[in-house]
Amino acid sequence: MSRFTSRDQRHACVILRCPFSRLASAYLDKIVEETNVLNRYIESHRKGSGWKRWKRRGGVSHITFDYFVRSMGVENTLKGGIHWRPQTDFLVYDTYDDYFCLEDFQTAVETLKNKINMSVIDARPFTKHSVSEHNSSEGGGYSVLAPDKLHAMKLQGSLPAYRDLYTEELVEIVRSVYRSDLDLYKDIFGDAALMFR
Repeated sequence: MSRFTSRDQRHACVILRCPFSRLASAYLDKIVEETNVLNRYIESHRKGSGWKRWKRRGGVSHITFDYFVRSMGVENTLKGGIHWRPQTDFLVYDTYDDYFCLEDFQTAVETLKNKINMSVIDARPFTKHSVSEHNSSEGGGYSVLAPDKLHAMKLQGSLPAYRDLYTEELVEIVRSVYRSDLDLYKDIFGDAALMFR
């Protein structure tokens, strides 16, 4: 969310993302890639009730997408990282001048240019934080595939589609844990851009 100010005008806007896509993206980009965010995830998870179970399962190699999503049910883990913490926790205003969804990013670019003459540059191609340059691997079982296997796929230019990481049970977990995000998203944009309605 951002607040842009000039001498003559103020403009507050927020860009929201489908919670299902956001969680899958965080996992593939931050956990599978073993970034420093993985260390923060482990630390926040250690403070929660899931730590002993995590240690018994073998640590980092067992942080499958299934495990990652289930761990969001632990409050310390859920609140422990900006990449998966509920988006509603970051809202600082009661209302915004504009609400945008990442799934329709071009609308944000055009609206901000027209309303406040602000140029927005989509930096995702430069940061390699997008799966668009990867071929989508079809199939199932990705929710329990070890992160090192997903990393090997990524190095070969292939990744599962976000949707293929989910099972019906994981969809229901996200619906429960991220209810406030889903409600806000649907209230503003409807459910057409949600991965699962």
